[in-house]
Amino acid sequence: MRKLTVRLSLFIGILSVVATTFGQQQPIQIESGFEPSLITLGNQAAYKVTILGSQRSPKGNLPRVDGLNISDNPKVLRSASFINGVPSVRLEISFAAKPSRVGTLTLPAWSLSIDGKTFAVPATTLRTLPPSQEDMLREEARKKQQADLNQALFLELNLPNDYLYEGQTVLGSINLFIWERLPVTRFEQFPQKKGDAFSQSEIRQPLEKRGVPRNGKNYIIYSWPVALTAIMEGTHELQYNVVVRARFKRERASPSPIRNPFFNDPFFGFAHEEAVSVVTKKHSLEVRPLPMGARPPSFRGAIGSFETQTKTDASRVTVGDPVRITFSVSGKGNFGAMPAPEIPSTDTLKIGPPAFSFEGNENLKYEGVQRFEYIVTPLRPALLEIPAVPFSYFDPVSQSYAVASTESRSLRVDPGETWVDPSPTEPVAISEEQ
Repeated sequence: MRKLTVRLSLFIGILSVVATTFGQQQPIQIESGFEPSLITLGNQAAYKVTILGSQRSPKGNLPRVDGLNISDNPKVLRSASFINGVPSVRLEISFAAKPSRVGTLTLPAWSLSIDGKTFAVPATTLRTLPPSQEDMLREEARKKQQADLNQALFLELNLPNDYLYEGQTVLGSINLFIWERLPVTRFEQFPQKKGDAFSQSEIRQPLEKRGVPRNGKNYIIYSWPVALTAIMEGTHELQYNVVVRARFKRERASPSPIRNPFFNDPFFGFAHEEAVSVVTKKHSLEVRPLPMGARPPSFRGAIGSFETQTKTDASRVTVGDPVRITFSVSGKGNFGAMPAPEIPSTDTLKIGPPAFSFEGNENLKYEGVQRFEYIVTPLRPALLEIPAVPFSYFDPVSQSYAVASTESRSLRVDPGETWVDPSPTEPVAISEEQ
């Protein structure tokens, strides 16, 4: 038995005053029934309990019937009126009821209480017949309409492969296909990611392309580029959804079972706007760990395909003069998670922390040039050697590590100029005494 508790406020103002007065003069009566009482399997009826003479919220336990599903969220209607000069108030509680088998389904009598008094709800029956040809045609039309709608509006996630290495960044795209005849009014929500095993770049304004043929129709495609980085080892699911608002034609009260609202221009002559959530298929992605064998000591997490270059702005300086060293990494990979190479200071060279600069798409940071700029200060005169910048990375294509350290560079450091007092000196006279 399920507990029924209906708690709704009485109508405000005159109606509630009139209803209270009416309820004092009218005895309470309970009626129940299914509307309609005869349906075919696959359809639903309304189980209604009508309380005459009171608008108080009742309490009670709905009985369970095998083969009959009754909703837990009833609709409640209160009303007050005069019938042939006699005042009348009523409370109607309506439940959605859907059978799951053919036959006569009887809901037995049960009790409810109003203001502490118990009243009997009479038993009632619902007859369920096998599905008719009309029902089957209507169901086929519904499935066909849903399939057509799936062709009118769908979302795809494109990725280069079905596996990544932990820490690897790949460039993909989220593409929304909209049939040109579907009147989408606006985006209510940009693509949202479902999957905590991946971080991503910011979702910004999409790129638009019109007149793209597919499925025998022309589409408008909205495309969002996205850089995904795997952050958790294992096999994980990834999915995106986007919410748009579109205008649809209101269905008639009794639509024809063979009417296909998709190809009969359902999106023209429309009367209302709805929010539609579109989701991609679930992508199962394997995130593999980086191999530990043959990992170079200079590896600090760079994954991709890169080339390196080193430049200095001077080859001969004096003690204390700074020298700028620029180490550049170009190619494709996880620039957003790439740390700077470490160059340790020595007793002859003081090396400061690097400054970062990226040339490319600042949001995706997947393809471009990453520069690390170091300031080196020589501490004594000599022919010194600026050490090579240590850099190595993992190439996911060859599935191996590569060392891309640059060669060391010579730096001639001269001593500083000797300081000479520019003020003139007067000769000192020396005298001899005889």
